[in-house]
Amino acid sequence: GNYWGSYKYRFVARLRAGIDVASAQSDVRVAARRIRVMNTVWDQGEKYGVDAKVTPLQAQLAGDARTTMLVLLGVVLALLMIACANVANLVLVRSTEREREFAVRTALGCSRTRLARQLITENLILALMGGVSALILATAGVRLLGAALPPQIPRTAAIEVDGRVMLFTTVLALLTGLAVGLIPSIRAARPIRARGLTDLRGASRGVNHARSANVLTIVQLALAVILVTASGLLLRSFDAIRQANTGFSAEQVIVARITLPSGLYKEEARQSAFARNVLSQLEQANGIASVGIVDRPPLRAPVYGRAMRVQGQFEDFRNTLPLIEHSQSVSPNYFGTMGIRIKSGRAFDGTDRDSAPPVAIVSASLAKRFWPNTEAVGHHLGMPYASPWITVVGVVAEVQQDSLNGKTEETVYFPFAQRPTADFTVVAKTSIGVKGFSNQVNQLVKGLDPMAPVSGVSAMNDVVATSFARARFTAFLLSGFALLALLISAVGVYGVVSSTVTQRTREMGVRMALGATPLQVLGHLMSRGVTLAGAGAFAGVVGALFASRWLTSLLYGVTSTDAITFVSAPLILTTVGLLATWLPARRLIQHSASISLRED
Repeated sequence: GNYWGSYKYRFVARLRAGIDVASAQSDVRVAARRIRVMNTVWDQGEKYGVDAKVTPLQAQLAGDARTTMLVLLGVVLALLMIACANVANLVLVRSTEREREFAVRTALGCSRTRLARQLITENLILALMGGVSALILATAGVRLLGAALPPQIPRTAAIEVDGRVMLFTTVLALLTGLAVGLIPSIRAARPIRARGLTDLRGASRGVNHARSANVLTIVQLALAVILVTASGLLLRSFDAIRQANTGFSAEQVIVARITLPSGLYKEEARQSAFARNVLSQLEQANGIASVGIVDRPPLRAPVYGRAMRVQGQFEDFRNTLPLIEHSQSVSPNYFGTMGIRIKSGRAFDGTDRDSAPPVAIVSASLAKRFWPNTEAVGHHLGMPYASPWITVVGVVAEVQQDSLNGKTEETVYFPFAQRPTADFTVVAKTSIGVKGFSNQVNQLVKGLDPMAPVSGVSAMNDVVATSFARARFTAFLLSGFALLALLISAVGVYGVVSSTVTQRTREMGVRMALGATPLQVLGHLMSRGVTLAGAGAFAGVVGALFASRWLTSLLYGVTSTDAITFVSAPLILTTVGLLATWLPARRLIQHSASISLRED
């Protein structure tokens, strides 16, 4: 957008009773239009204030972590549904195996309601035991989670297993027990009086439950495909972020922030003199190859932009001016220390002092924006008020200033001597390590001014790693959930197929006695597993196409419909399903036909 001013302002307000956020949003934009009309000094442009936004404080505190937390919440709910479907399936299998018991109870006068009540009670007890176990594990796990959470996640210290969590877990356990026990219990009890005590071990047993078991198995496989797909997308995104070109070299570079007391260093001359003393002493120190200064280092703190005039294009400061996204003040050796490539022109040098003509260096994207068909070196920029023109003396490669998002970030660099600040960062290429450099800088600054604190001493490699810490955390946490979903789904498929194999032992014995080969029997038994795995994989891919849209804001370098991920996820699930089917089927064909026929 085009701006005259250089900053974005934030105001804190409390809404009056009866006023919602939408109404406040409308009022703020109306006020912005009034301000534009009242201002007779400069023209802000018709778009002034259209991006004014009212944000609830809670949403502001959560920041962009809200999307990550909502995605993880969705993943946990999907995992819960997988577990519920799995348990419900196993309850169906178990109730089928207990049909003889139910038939005897019915024959002795037990009502169907009482049977259902017994099974529901059993499932509620199991669910509550699971809930208690979950609370015990969660209490221990919260400590580990708090240590693993990236620093960008707000209010991590407030995460704890309190009374609300315990109440929620208890209610959830009860509802889960009802969900997985009610329908299977009713279905288990319903057909018993009609079927009686006969035909409880034959091939026809469990037919009434087969359709429900198939549906539940497909549901959990589909959900597992969705989780594996989401995990794959985030892992590929994390790998792309990890390999992203930052535009600088972080190897052996250490940064340290120095903050001068504002009351003692109001004059720019004093700020510049202090910085020169720091640089000159560090340049002579042992173990330091090169050293530079920057007001705000990339990936460490927000790098603000500014509106600027451009000679021959935007000269009248009374009109709207183009906004350059990032502005930095740097010392002559900054580019060399950080390994930022000079593409044309020159870097700053000792002649670029406060008394010298003002100069600047621009990023390649900024040069292309204003001077697409000519060399940027020699052209002029200006501050958004009557001031001397600033000569562009160099063009440097792009640097990721705010985050590793791959976005082109236009930057203008000024000599630190011409635009000093009281809060700046020293960057040094050194082999003495963080601790050694910290001791060195602290001792040096203490000798110059004991009132100037040194903070944030860290390796630039760690700064880069921190910038994608949330992406790493989200990707690996979701991958853990996906692996757990795979395991639960495999157990569910194994349990269903194993029950089917047990029920069809006599049938398979007859087939083998009549000449069927073990391979034919194996293929016949695995056909159900193949069908379930294929149906679950297909449903999962369709669901993942819709669910992946929620991940778009978390992805970098990969689309939400990445072909590799969408092919790999169903293949993984199909393989897991086939393996879970093959194990019980293989166990059956190891029995001889005579043994199979003798089983009752």
